Amino acid sequence: DAAILFSDILVVCEGLGQRYHFREGEGIEMDFLLESDADVDRLAVSAVNERLQYVAKALPLIKSALAGRTALIGFAGAPWTLANFMIQGGGVKDYRKAKALLYSNPRLFSRLLEKLTEAVAGFLQLQIDAGAEVVQIFDSLAGSLSDGDYDRASGDWIKRIVQRLKGKVPVIVFAKGAHGSWDQLAATGANVLGVD
Repeated sequence: DAAILFSDILVVCEGLGQRYHFREGEGIEMDFLLESDADVDRLAVSAVNERLQYVAKALPLIKSALAGRTALIGFAGAPWTLANFMIQGGGVKDYRKAKALLYSNPRLFSRLLEKLTEAVAGFLQLQIDAGAEVVQIFDSLAGSLSDGDYDRASGDWIKRIVQRLKGKVPVIVFAKGAHGSWDQLAATGANVLGVD
């Protein structure tokens, strides 16, 4: 039905300056943790699209190979999902640190999510400019939030991204496990909501 360029959602984190690597048999590990204002200050939104130019170069190649047979989807991780990996230091069974930051230091949480929102929106725009006809925002850790927390931790930030892209291409939002937050997901303004 459609084609998609598959890459890890953490390329945005790498574009911001928080690199990562894969540990043999243990998954992803970020090169440093986000634990303070200084750590968030290290993240350079202005560098993201330059560092991710390989995506902009790959999309026209894919589009050419598709030869108009099907649509090409661009994608990125949602700010909340990316924040979890960046704060936790990689993939874990139980993501708690981002939620703890949301409650204990909402100012720092908002600074981080503002940077991530800007980076994700810019990365999706880069993909649109390179030929993506639809974009999808993956909030694969949405289910870790209670229904009452979804908007302030994730939905409001996704809404900002959707507003920046409004009218350019259709936007799909997939929020895995956020079954009690359908009203908030609809309020993001996405053209399509994915259901897990």
